[in-house]
Amino acid sequence: MKQLNRMGFIASTVMVLMFFTGCGDGKGENTRSVSISITETLDVLIGETKTLNVTRQNTADFTVSVNPATGSGCVKNGNDAVICTPTEEGTYTVTVTAAADTTKKADATLTVVDNGVQIQWSARYALTTRINRIDGYVEGADYPVVTVIYSESDLEQYFKDFESRYDFYSRPGSKSGAGVGFMDAIEDYTDAFFSGKYVVFVLLEETSGSIRHEVEAIAENGDIVIRRLVPSGAATDDMAQWHVIIELENNFDPDQFNVLFVDESVIAPVAHETASQIPVDIKYVRTNGYVDGVNYPIITVISSESDLEQYCRDFENRYDLSSRPGYQPGRGVGFMDVIEDYTDAFFSGKYVVFVLLEETSGSIRHEVESIAENGDIVIRRFMPSTSMTADMAQWHIMIEFDAGFAPERFDVRLVD
Repeated sequence: MKQLNRMGFIASTVMVLMFFTGCGDGKGENTRSVSISITETLDVLIGETKTLNVTRQNTADFTVSVNPATGSGCVKNGNDAVICTPTEEGTYTVTVTAAADTTKKADATLTVVDNGVQIQWSARYALTTRINRIDGYVEGADYPVVTVIYSESDLEQYFKDFESRYDFYSRPGSKSGAGVGFMDAIEDYTDAFFSGKYVVFVLLEETSGSIRHEVEAIAENGDIVIRRLVPSGAATDDMAQWHVIIELENNFDPDQFNVLFVDESVIAPVAHETASQIPVDIKYVRTNGYVDGVNYPIITVISSESDLEQYCRDFENRYDLSSRPGYQPGRGVGFMDVIEDYTDAFFSGKYVVFVLLEETSGSIRHEVESIAENGDIVIRRFMPSTSMTADMAQWHIMIEFDAGFAPERFDVRLVD
């Protein structure tokens, strides 16, 4: 759970600095200038993103740093601005530095004050790509689509309305990096949950599945600031739809929610689908069942129906391998539902690797980040930034491979 204080920040300094770079003997050399100015005192509520315009000439690039490093929410946004969304009180120095000459800098001072109002929230991200590119299109949909869910009945209705249009169960094709599955994210949304909280679904569409998201701030007026993490290099050209799932306390109830986007260029990870020799399909299933003395993770390669039957016999009394078809409040899709397609026909051209993990909290989620030619599987663990549930959790990550990819062994490396 992320806890944010409603704050304001005061910035009352005006800083203008010219950066000079060039080449030659100093005569007639190119001049590049960067200036940043804060011309008035600003009193801003938490989550209200304010822009500090950066004036440049001759396309001079710049970087931004802040001291202290956390709390101000100030980052470079595009090529002509710095945005600030403070989350902690204090005094911060925002420094703009010329990329061509790091000795040329300009500073601005932000003083952030606490107004005493608390907004508590947490967010999850589920890739829910349309099941059918044509029939799956929501007629008249104007993304982002914001829906507030106050009860189990609201959730059930939402599921009925959209289950035939978006992928609420598995991640289609060869995509990985999908984050937690929709059904996994909503499994705890029961009457007990809704007695003190509610959920906001933000349904987004992107022109590339390489773009990721991060909820940066939520304001008292209902403004939700979402940072789009856009690869700086090549990105996949697939359309993608995401559910950003935000949990909020009942005592915070603005008249409406609005979504604001800010962009950040990031180094793009190598997508699995770019390595055509390693096509994969990945599913994540929670299969609780504490077993004493087990060294996790456990990796098992399943190459046939008989392998699968033996695995079920070995583990059915230790882990929850039951069937949970369709939507059931508080429960995601089950192990048996995922493996129902693993027949002789499937194994004629593919096989599946089960990675069995244990976590100290059910709040921790996973994402297969990369798979190497030598069989190394890198799994990223996603942990809440603040409080976590105290329940133990066991997960099966099921990775489907084409039979043509056959390393001598598989190894798993976990990264946080």
